[in-house]
Amino acid sequence: MQKSITGKILLPFAVAALLSACGGDGDDDDGGGPGPTPGTTGTLNLTVNGVDGDGDVVAQNAQGAQIPLEEGANTLTKGTYTLVVNGIREDGAIVDSLLAGSAAPATVTITADETTNATATYATGLAGRLWVPVATTLHGYDETELSAAAGDTDGGSVTITGAGTTPFNVAFDASGNMWVADGGADALLFYSVDQLGAPGSGPPDATINADSQGSLNVPVGLAFDGDGNLWVGNFSDTGAGANTLVQYSAATLAAAVAAGTSAPSPDITIDSPDLNGNYGHAFDDDGNLWVANNRGNTLVRFDAASLVDGTVPADQTVTAKGTGNLAAPRSPAVDADGNLWVSSRNSDQVVRYTIDPATGDAGSPLDVNVFLANGTTAVDPTGLAFDNAGDLWIADSVNDAVVKYTAADLTDGGSASAATALTGAGNISGVLIGFNPPPDDLPLAQ
Repeated sequence: MQKSITGKILLPFAVAALLSACGGDGDDDDGGGPGPTPGTTGTLNLTVNGVDGDGDVVAQNAQGAQIPLEEGANTLTKGTYTLVVNGIREDGAIVDSLLAGSAAPATVTITADETTNATATYATGLAGRLWVPVATTLHGYDETELSAAAGDTDGGSVTITGAGTTPFNVAFDASGNMWVADGGADALLFYSVDQLGAPGSGPPDATINADSQGSLNVPVGLAFDGDGNLWVGNFSDTGAGANTLVQYSAATLAAAVAAGTSAPSPDITIDSPDLNGNYGHAFDDDGNLWVANNRGNTLVRFDAASLVDGTVPADQTVTAKGTGNLAAPRSPAVDADGNLWVSSRNSDQVVRYTIDPATGDAGSPLDVNVFLANGTTAVDPTGLAFDNAGDLWIADSVNDAVVKYTAADLTDGGSASAATALTGAGNISGVLIGFNPPPDDLPLAQ
């Protein structure tokens, strides 16, 4: 099944073949009132290749108005239009692929009472992958590797080398570009969709360094909000910027990408007494931000309205309520049902909290002891990521593996054994992981 991804900022990889338009004021008949005046409209005959159905193609006039097109005959007011072929997600059992489109010709001129032909063609623009940072390399696992019953032992089919000093975490913006938290260099690394589609060696496309106020101080936590702003959590407890939460707006990120290497100041800096070793954060359905305090052994919530510049207290603090849970917590993740999950590294558990829809509070925990497939070797959980099937993938810091647990195995708590494992990438101690694109039923890109 294919799904359009335009108009949904929470979904990654909106790809458009958008070239400059010239002339024309085209506008099609909306079906209300009298029809168009004779001699003012023509026909665009559109052929769509590479997908089932119409795809997601629009005709954009000189004023920027976009008119949806169908495969076959389309009536348009005479004038010149740019054909915009928007990206489409193609369903995968574990992770979706991303289809990019182009139009030929890219610009058409509609003449009254005549037919003009055009073709929109889709092809795989970016294979969906699970990305795992290892040492100075980023490893990507595709649908085939992720679905292998025996797991994968070669470290993923694609790698990007030279990824900074110590990459801890990955996050994906609304266009499918990857941002990496380089905790060793106090920097954020940017890899474009084009670079992800042709991985290999080489520097990132752009780098954001710490400003003079210590905006980045061992960054680990990464998450985009619904407006495309990137929130970064600083893990360090010493020096400028320690234990802070900073936000780079979408505009600041765009300027940084254009600059290549820069050190912009964040648009928001939260210096909260309730932050103590941010090791991952995630947004819930209401836009509230949940932060795992690795040193403080707590989980804290900042309401959407509290995400403002200054000294801001958390709106809820969750402490351990079960046997050992929230022992060095890391990597909060929200599932398709709105439940909040967090790894409890020092107790070899993952913990699920049900969010109260009325108050936004986290309820009583459900603890799950996690083991390898043999049922006896404990997993040291760090990074968490949900796939399309609702299964949970966990970065195992002790066994240097990424292990999968089915949704059914996690339902009742107790203990769970891994259904499959990815190995061969190397030492993944302490890393957080992510799918590109993330499942489209999650509240926000995580």
